[in-house]
Amino acid sequence: YAWNPGLDLQAELQDWYTSCVGKAAAPFLEEYYNFWDNFWRTRAVQSDWFNESKFATYTALVPDGGYLYALDKGDFLHLRGLMESVVQKAQDYGDANQKQRALYLLKEFEFYESSAYLNAAEIIPVQGLSRKADALALAEDIPRIIRHALKRPVTAREILETFPKELWGGIYPYMRKGYEQKFTQPVFPDVLMLLNAWLSDEQIRESFDATMADASLPKAWRNKMQFLLDLDSGKIANLVPDNSFENGRGAWIGLGDVSGNQAASGKQSFAFRMLRSGKGEIVLRVPMKAGGKYMLMAKVYLDSDYPPERATAKGFILGINKLNVGSNYYIPMKTSLVPGKWNAISTSANVGPCDNWGNIYIFVEGMEKGEVVYVDDVVLIELSE
Repeated sequence: YAWNPGLDLQAELQDWYTSCVGKAAAPFLEEYYNFWDNFWRTRAVQSDWFNESKFATYTALVPDGGYLYALDKGDFLHLRGLMESVVQKAQDYGDANQKQRALYLLKEFEFYESSAYLNAAEIIPVQGLSRKADALALAEDIPRIIRHALKRPVTAREILETFPKELWGGIYPYMRKGYEQKFTQPVFPDVLMLLNAWLSDEQIRESFDATMADASLPKAWRNKMQFLLDLDSGKIANLVPDNSFENGRGAWIGLGDVSGNQAASGKQSFAFRMLRSGKGEIVLRVPMKAGGKYMLMAKVYLDSDYPPERATAKGFILGINKLNVGSNYYIPMKTSLVPGKWNAISTSANVGPCDNWGNIYIFVEGMEKGEVVYVDDVVLIELSE
């Protein structure tokens, strides 16, 4: 379009599909790309990932981005069927190059398929994990999450070993190196950390324990899951002093004070009053180790008569470096606040080259100036590697 505004876009696309994988496979590849074209224009833009990164120079197009939670159940099963049809038709009717391109496309699809499943896409909704039904579905899907967390690095290595170098790196060799460093080794799926707030539920705990007993689960990952159980039982040290506000507001910065009106545990909580409409936060400075990975959790309550589906909350962990600026950046998931119940929020992050301290934030969005939301049981723990 930039060099030919009169270009017939549809004709150009049809020519590309056919040239890429052959005439018989082209309709399936077209349907595959049409799905994503529609997804990026309509569904992804409703996600926190888009709303948080749309003002950046580049949107955060990473394989584990929050846009994944705009996917619906069955999307990737449908997409796999399309890509398998592309390969089958290309193998039956295409030339040698078209057959090879189809296989390359399927392999790339499998990388993103594993990325979606290991992040519990199609299970966790865009509004976060606020319903027991979604938490139970996440717990029941743990075996598939683990399977794809182990499969993705295998797929990543196959891509690097078999794809032409100019397709993966080319004039930007640092991209190839970064891909190799980040994706060719198994990494524990942090999405399972979201279950910590639900482990007291008998059904969810049963699914969790079944995975723990699976002999194929890597030992280091079993230790991570045991870590969650220990955290749930209070065996892990909390880095937030007086985390339930029993002795006052402490060093938290934010409008409001402790209140006995609501409490998730103990006798009181922090009644945070919105300083302005739209977005507000409370902040606490805590010690942090450079390069350390931390998890932040809290419980947030809205009065039962508050309008539903209006307010959201999220946690954020920010390391502070020697220049007194943030040493890490990421886009945490928001949780839709259900009035009349304590809503669990959580986030985890590597704080990068911080100067041995940082801030933790509880953000609330969608409320009006002067309205009150309650915060209790704030937990910050260092995650073991």
